Amino acid sequence: MINEYATTMNINYIECPYVISRFDKHFEIKDKLLDIINSQNFPHAEITNTDWHVDANIPRKYADIVNVDIKNHMKKVFTALNFQDFYIQNYWYQQYKTNSDHPWHVHAGVNFTNVYYVELPSDETSTQIVNPKDNSILVPNVDEGCILTMPAFLRHCSPKNTTDKTKTVIAFNINTKK
Repeated sequence: MINEYATTMNINYIECPYVISRFDKHFEIKDKLLDIINSQNFPHAEITNTDWHVDANIPRKYADIVNVDIKNHMKKVFTALNFQDFYIQNYWYQQYKTNSDHPWHVHAGVNFTNVYYVELPSDETSTQIVNPKDNSILVPNVDEGCILTMPAFLRHCSPKNTTDKTKTVIAFNINTKK
């Protein structure tokens, strides 16, 4: 459906990248990450467990475990995207048990958002993205251990987890400098 303003504009589209990369350290650190995350309980809205809304000054031990390796990994991703410099703005985790989801949203004030799939029980629980060109729904072909990197303005969601297993992600935002 075209809104009333779109009919008075010439809207042009360019290619918009999203990247799926395999995080090499995943199997080495997965159990440590899950031990820390599973020991916390911060329910929020439709999400079973997340520290998104928890004070940023509270230590995030899982972030300490992944930070150096994620930075090194993302250096390769952003070099491939032709960005010379970037910084990770924040980390948070999210867990989705049966019937848990995260509705459509964007990440304001940042350039890229990233989803590291620590546990992914099914393809049906993968992040969904709205293609801005035609509003179709894209479902990136990710597996456990992958990191999905996308422009933060892309509408995306975590669909309802209809499995009896937990989906766990560590999300983080990135801003580019050059």
